[in-house]
Amino acid sequence: MQSTKQIKYFAIVDCNSFYVSCERVFNPSLKNVPVVILSNNDGCIVSRSQEVKEIGIPAGMPLFKCERDIKASNTKVFSSNYTLYADMSKRVMDTIAHLVPEIEVYSIDEAFFQVMGDHQEIKEKIKQVRETILQWTGIPTSIGVGKTKTLAKVANHIAKKEKGTNGTYCLFDNKQAELVLRDLPVQEVWGVGRRIAEKLIRRRITTALGLAKSNDRWIKEQFTVVGLKIVNELRGIPCYDLEQVPQPRKNIVSSRSFGYPVIEQKDLEEAIATYTARAAEKMRKQESVTQYIYIYITTNRFQPNSKQYYNSISVKLPSQTDYSPTLIHYALKGLRTIYKPGFQYKKAGVMLSFLVPKPEMQINLFDSYDTEKQTNVMKVFDRLNNRYGHNIMKVASEGLKKGWIMKSDYKSNKYTTDWNEIPVVS
Repeated sequence: MQSTKQIKYFAIVDCNSFYVSCERVFNPSLKNVPVVILSNNDGCIVSRSQEVKEIGIPAGMPLFKCERDIKASNTKVFSSNYTLYADMSKRVMDTIAHLVPEIEVYSIDEAFFQVMGDHQEIKEKIKQVRETILQWTGIPTSIGVGKTKTLAKVANHIAKKEKGTNGTYCLFDNKQAELVLRDLPVQEVWGVGRRIAEKLIRRRITTALGLAKSNDRWIKEQFTVVGLKIVNELRGIPCYDLEQVPQPRKNIVSSRSFGYPVIEQKDLEEAIATYTARAAEKMRKQESVTQYIYIYITTNRFQPNSKQYYNSISVKLPSQTDYSPTLIHYALKGLRTIYKPGFQYKKAGVMLSFLVPKPEMQINLFDSYDTEKQTNVMKVFDRLNNRYGHNIMKVASEGLKKGWIMKSDYKSNKYTTDWNEIPVVS
């Protein structure tokens, strides 16, 4: 019989109301105060403090629809500050990596790791991880532990929702797991999307326990092998291991809504050039190249009384590359093909697709470009931008003033990444 000490358990760390918590680290006056963070262009609520949740303002609500409640409750409003959030995320993940041997960064505010030992040792370990993250970064977290990643997510759900858990919860045995799964709605299970949940509920499978006890053959027929893995994970049978090296993306998208309606072609060109440069930077970070760029432009479909226009184009480059000026050149060439004057454009976007690893890059014998020189130029670009900020080095076609840039009327400082905005102690 396997001893408890030999059993490996999965743990997941989840930062509580992460965007809100990041703002509170540098602005202590926000503690115990209702706070919301808005999406791009100050559109909808994407993160809420616990106080806001208790008021009843839902996530995803457009700001203009809940302004009365926000004003009445004296809720503090912030634009998304992704530079700050990304840096704070790195600090949290670095802290976890310092404390455990292996870590899988699952999202900006979540990470999996494995723990082994008797139950008391595991409880002490995750308590230490949680307390150290709070001490070193100021970010509060919840940690769940289970035999599988899915059960760890379930345990984390309890750690976050139930009072008296002190932010940690462990599902060590099947009997304990059954009691928890019996009360968990099936739509709350990790990996069960809206459509799958609707299909399960129509079959009267309404809880996670009901899903765990479902017929394997029916699950596989309806939801393929992926659905069966979810069921087995709920039963305590691990189907997913830690992924310490993230899989490179096959497509990279960069798009934003404009802060104000864009009419001039020059402004659209600046936006497309900027989005292409950002996507290219992400592509180089994962050491990939592309030969295909997809560009789209659209007016505001929520203003039916205005003239509407949408168009897109896919452009094939002569050869695979990660060189920003070349990518921007062909992206603008595509934009000029689909642009129509006389419309008020609301959004534009770029997608670099069919990405392949740079070592597998196919050389074009008729290509006159010095690829080694281009690689060295981009290394300098990326090194300087990583050190001093994205706008230090850029291609001229990205423009300077950028009057089209999205709204961020409530944005806080870049407290950790900009010398001019670092907090000052007086």
